[in-house]
Amino acid sequence: MNIRKSEGGASVQVFGKKIEGKNYKSREGVYGIAINKLNKVAVIQTSHGDFLAGGGIEKYETEEECLKRELIEETGYSIKIKQLICRGIEYRFNQKMDKYLKLIGAFYLIKFEEDTGLKSEDDHELVWKTIDELKKTMCLGYQLRAIEETFKLLNIQK
Repeated sequence: MNIRKSEGGASVQVFGKKIEGKNYKSREGVYGIAINKLNKVAVIQTSHGDFLAGGGIEKYETEEECLKRELIEETGYSIKIKQLICRGIEYRFNQKMDKYLKLIGAFYLIKFEEDTGLKSEDDHELVWKTIDELKKTMCLGYQLRAIEETFKLLNIQK
């Protein structure tokens, strides 16, 4: 992992190794981190593993609009966005897409509000897990690191 400064002075953590000579497709996304009273984190469980709720930013969409839309699609819940936690980049090869990806993520602390009944992604299950469980099941390193940053920021003991 490398750390570098972003335009706004905030640190951006970089995961994976960029392979010289490979063409990387950039995918910008935004993700929500919700922590309950038991210090468990909300994640989306899929057949491929666990991910933070969120996803790709559509054309002409702000990060906040994207996050609200993605959370409804994946969980059915409306959310309140509390604050930006960090940003990260992860370089990886996606076998399913047969492409090299540069994942660029913004991670926000969120709070679930109400179930809208509008969940549209049936293969996504909202589950709550401890950070120790997530160390074994999270698929993306930059997402796990964002969770750890959130715990540190909120002074939560793991």
